[in-house]
Parts: sequence; C-alpha cells; structure tokens
Amino acid sequence: MAKISKWHPLHNSLVMHHQGIRRALNEGIIWIPEPLEDAQFQPNELDVRIGRVDVWDPAELHQRFYRQSISLPGDGLFRKKEPSIPPSASYPNQKDIPIIIPPRARVELTLHEHIYYDPAIMTLEAGFRSGRGRLGFKLDYHLVIDQGEIKFVFTNRNPNSVILYGHDRIMQIFLHPTSGADGIVVGDENRLEQIARELGGVETFGSYLIFRASEEIFSYKKREEPVDTRKEYTTEDLFESHKLPFKVSLQDPYLIPLRPKVTVPANLGIQLLPQIPITEKPFQVEPDEERFNLDTQMVAAGWIDSGYAGGITAQAWFLKKEVTIKPEWVIGFGVAYEYASPVKKLYGTVSNTPRAQLFGSKE
Repeated sequence: MAKISKWHPLHNSLVMHHQGIRRALNEGIIWIPEPLEDAQFQPNELDVRIGRVDVWDPAELHQRFYRQSISLPGDGLFRKKEPSIPPSASYPNQKDIPIIIPPRARVELTLHEHIYYDPAIMTLEAGFRSGRGRLGFKLDYHLVIDQGEIKFVFTNRNPNSVILYGHDRIMQIFLHPTSGADGIVVGDENRLEQIARELGGVETFGSYLIFRASEEIFSYKKREEPVDTRKEYTTEDLFESHKLPFKVSLQDPYLIPLRPKVTVPANLGIQLLPQIPITEKPFQVEPDEERFNLDTQMVAAGWIDSGYAGGITAQAWFLKKEVTIKPEWVIGFGVAYEYASPVKKLYGTVSNTPRAQLFGSKE
C-alpha cells in the first residue's frame, strides 16, 4: 500500500499577498478593467464577483456535458468545451439580480471581472470564498475564455436551492508569480515545526501541517425555503450536528470542524490542500489508512488568512467509499506560506470585517 508523501507539489511555490496584489495591478502585471472595491482586497487574495450565470436543471445533466479538456501551458486553469444543451436558466451580468441555484444543478459562472495577465510570468489559482464553499458548492473545474473572461463550473450539492446575487463576491483569486513574490511555501521541516508551534500547536508531517477531526460533523439540513446569501442564519438553521464517530454517505457534502484552533501571524498564510497527498502513481493507489484514515476525498477548506484566529472548518466530500469518521482522524493537510514582509491588511481589519461565522471558522 502506498505511503503518504512527506513532500508536496507546491514546494517552492511563490505567492503574492495584499501589498503584492495591489503592486501587480499598479504595475500592469495583471490588468482588470472593471473598478475594484476596497473590500475585494483581502490579506492574501483578491475577491472576485458574480457576473453572467447559466444554470442547468439536474434532470438534464446526465451525459449531456462534453468532457474533453485542454491544458493551457504555464497556467493553472483549463479550457473546456461548451455543454451540449442550452441552460435551463440564464442570468445576465447585472448587479443585485437574484440568481436561483436548485439542488444538484450544474452552474457555469463567468466572473464580473475580466482578468488579463501573461501566463508565462503569472499563474492564477482560484477557489470559493469560504463562506460560499460552506453553502455546499463543489467546484468542478475552471475555464479560461478569450478576452480575459474566466468561468467556473460547479455543482450545488446542498439539498436546498441557494439564492445568489449579481456582483456579490463569490470566488478568491491567488497570484503565483514566477519571480518577485511576497512569500514562498515552507519546505524546511525544522522551520515548519517552529511555525506550527507559533500557530497554536499544530502537528506536522514532513512539510505539511495536519489537522484532525474534532468531536462532531455537520450535514446539510433540508429546508422549506431556499438559502438566501443575503440573509443571516444560525448554525442550527442550516445544519444537523452529529457526534463522531459518524458514517458518511458517498457524494454528500459535510462540514467537519478541525482541531487545533490557529492564530495566524502577519507574516504567514495557510492553505489547506484538496486531497491527501500520496506517493507512487497518484490516483491508482490508496493512502496508508493506518495513519491517515481517509480514502481519496475532497476537502474544500481553502486559505486561512494572515491575522485570522479561530477554528478551521473543512468542507468534505467522500468520493470512493462510505467511511465512518472518528474523532482525531486526520482530515486536513495544509502548507504554510511565509512572507518576507508582513501583510499590512490583516483578517478582520477595515473593509475586511468578519461577518457571523460558522463554527468559528474563516468567513
């Protein structure tokens, strides 16, 4: 059986933080013609907004999408063919327009912003803002379109319809330059152990930070009304709590509060990886379940910003088999980015005030 790799493909990966993103825009390294709001500039990433949205009814989806993909050299995004059937509903790039995403619907969302850059010197990485990921959205892939358009294809795994609104922030863009970066992934094990202690007693495994399940897991509650992203909800409104151990179902989304809680200083950022890293022919072998108990799974917990203090929540899907999650299981693998200069706009500062949080995790 394969063993967990102690090294990760992001080793030596470079990244820009708040000041670097503004610098890249000011110097024309990337160009976004649409005016940006100050709230879009986050400590370690740039928030981007909802533009045009096409929605496919789940009953029309079976074997109706083309699967061919073309990798774009030097870029972290992909180009895919258009779906073979027209959408069930289309929404224009219009501010404040309500956008209804039914359960299990397939969605193609084109950003409001056009992003121009040279893939020879810059790679873009994208994911849901954590508050949107906790809605039960599963990002399937990215599309790069001509004239600076970027499109995201995702599925609503929530058992409820979700109402989005035009031009609301939904995704996060991370900038990975080939040079002139603000930070780099920490690959030295001794340095990572020091950082792990600074974060609040996080465990390490090689060049990874590892996070464990706490005492409970949350499934999505079926509601009579849609989930409206401009309304506030309590945890009890949206989720059912289950004490661990708990048997999960294939493909259903779950939220798993992780331990320990962290305090991220201004010169660090943490990225949780979407899959357990394994050695020997990835995707053909399974991890060593004696130490890391999960089969191939997807975790969409994203980025923990500089200045954040609190718990981390993983959004998880189990893709290969039903498993019984137990307390203390390793759920999250993370990497630490260390910056040469501290981030000036920390999590929770002006224009970045956190809203009501689920389980104390990053919003």
